Amino acid sequence: MIYLHMGSNTIYYLRQYIVYYMCFGEILMEKSCSNINTDGLLRISELAEATGESISTVKYYVKEGLVETACKTGKNMAYYSPDSVERVKLIRTLQNEKYYPLAIIKHMLKNKDAASAELELLDMINKVDQSDYYERMPLTEAMTDAKLKPQEAKALINAGLITPVTCGHIKMCTHGDCRIMKLVKMRITAGIPIEQTIKTFSQYEAHLQETTKKDIESLVIESILTKPHSTKEIMNIIDISDVTLDRFIGMKRYLMNARLGAEYIEKTEKLLPRLEAFGKGLLEILISLSCSETARELQKALDGEKSADAVFSDFSETLRIAGTGLANTLSVLLKAGNRLKDAAPKTDSEKTNMAHEALRLVWATFAPEEFGCDQSKVKEEFIENTSDKTFVESVLRLIEKLRD
Repeated sequence: MIYLHMGSNTIYYLRQYIVYYMCFGEILMEKSCSNINTDGLLRISELAEATGESISTVKYYVKEGLVETACKTGKNMAYYSPDSVERVKLIRTLQNEKYYPLAIIKHMLKNKDAASAELELLDMINKVDQSDYYERMPLTEAMTDAKLKPQEAKALINAGLITPVTCGHIKMCTHGDCRIMKLVKMRITAGIPIEQTIKTFSQYEAHLQETTKKDIESLVIESILTKPHSTKEIMNIIDISDVTLDRFIGMKRYLMNARLGAEYIEKTEKLLPRLEAFGKGLLEILISLSCSETARELQKALDGEKSADAVFSDFSETLRIAGTGLANTLSVLLKAGNRLKDAAPKTDSEKTNMAHEALRLVWATFAPEEFGCDQSKVKEEFIENTSDKTFVESVLRLIEKLRD
């Protein structure tokens, strides 16, 4: 009641009272704890030395409530139970080997009675492989085991596909990282450039990360939290969810591969008759414009005869790849595409150069986009580089006709 009569100074005196009370209480605590027997207890420096951790790390564990103080004898002096040594080691093990965040570790340490079941459940949630997936090994040893070159491993690290850590002066990675390196090596050996592998793996990882996050949120809200579940029931839900999703993703990926492969083959099969029709139409245009020499070379290509002209020779080979197998088809198209994608070879004959540019344009117009042709750019260059405007107009009309 006395504070009711203090007027505007009430808050000031109240604060002073609290400060004096806390200081007096601390003095009393120090006096009371000074009589406690600290034999067998550890100072924080001794606890840090016994566990191989830094003092700052142990202090952080204490601050987060992971390690309890046995007795505090002063403002900056506390003692810890010998049991804390094993606790600190356990915390570090769970962090380093299972990558548990401190929030989960704290939850585990508070539920000692169900520690075994909790650990099994948390292992399942955190996808802890019971083999050696999270065990560490020197990065150089992993590279040797995977037969990966230093620059290849560096490319994977820069892309974030493997994440080594420095322990002392040695870079360490997990056995899981080593397995990723082996997958990359398998693709390199098969002829898949590492750049393509990094791009593909990174895309899958990014999309899977977002999808997995949504999947887990949905699973928790719509399945696990719908009613009370035992630890065993939750483990079964997670296990069944993982198994079925793994199989579903695998099945769908194979189906998509098959469908996209069929679409690609269909694109190729549509390309060939258009090229042949264009070749015949181009021959008529050349004859009408009295380009007899160039017309003869193109006629040889249409008849399947060899030509000294590289572009006409590739064109002739392309027209005859139907039924020769997918590998040969892709090989021939790739060779022709590389020759025509960027710029048609120049010759001493202006008429032949016109025909080259026309073949380049029809290729850019109808070839699958996977060959990387820029149709609008090639069309602009064709119009700009061809002086015979009648020829240009005739070729453009022919291409529009083939679109139908």
